[in-house]
Amino acid sequence: MVKRFPQILSCKPKKTLLPKLDFFQSAGISQEEITDLFTRAPLLFRLNARDKLVPSFNYLKGMFRSNSETVVAMKRISLNAGNLRLNFKMLEHNTQLLRDAGVPQSNIDKLWGHSPRVLAVDSDKFLEIVEGVKAMGFNPKKVKFLLAVKAFTALSKDTWLKKIEAYKKCGFSEVEILEAFVKCPWCMMVSTEKIEALVDFLFNKMGFEKSVFLKRPLLFSYSLEKRVVPRCLVYQILVAKGLTKSRLGTLLDVSEKRFLKDYIECHKGEASELLKVYKEKRALVQ
Repeated sequence: MVKRFPQILSCKPKKTLLPKLDFFQSAGISQEEITDLFTRAPLLFRLNARDKLVPSFNYLKGMFRSNSETVVAMKRISLNAGNLRLNFKMLEHNTQLLRDAGVPQSNIDKLWGHSPRVLAVDSDKFLEIVEGVKAMGFNPKKVKFLLAVKAFTALSKDTWLKKIEAYKKCGFSEVEILEAFVKCPWCMMVSTEKIEALVDFLFNKMGFEKSVFLKRPLLFSYSLEKRVVPRCLVYQILVAKGLTKSRLGTLLDVSEKRFLKDYIECHKGEASELLKVYKEKRALVQ
């Protein structure tokens, strides 16, 4: 806490700290939650309790069903640049723009709980983004719609064009790239370096057809070192021993629990080295 906010050492306990602690206690926040909140977001101590902290908490409380959810949202906002010094009228206006576009309230609540800074964009620009995402064919009732909105709020125009160029250099057309983005907005959130590294490994070294990118753009959101490479090594062993008919894409998509069960544990007898190979490769990046 002191490392994040060294000014806390010069705070006056009764004037600066106590009013904030008293407010949260009176609001029904548990001691454990209060401690966690200020430990994770010590910059909250800088806010005036009456003018900033209380109105911010009450506003967020109106968005959520419980104190716990409100505290989580406050932590997420506080951990971002801005530290609750956000224009709540703008946030409310942008929230209404999403409602008007047809986004379900349940999805809006999730956005507030996990990525509230997405809404901290100039309202004219935010409306332009929402309308643009809708024009691309995203369904406002699906979570992907908000993921696309998040991508456009996070990426500048120059950065977006650099990502497009990175995919083009790998042999994809702009039409193919946009089709992949509609399927998985996250494919434009990865770095250009990761795009190039994944293309080199999956298509050049593993022999993937590039059409797989259009079918499974989610592949580009996976960690190359922790997921893609270790699982591909396991896949090569299974294929060499004739132990699997699964496609590599399927093997990369499944959860860690299912991967271990279906592709390693069930082959202990025929390929006892699988777990060792897999763990060793993952251990290199731990």
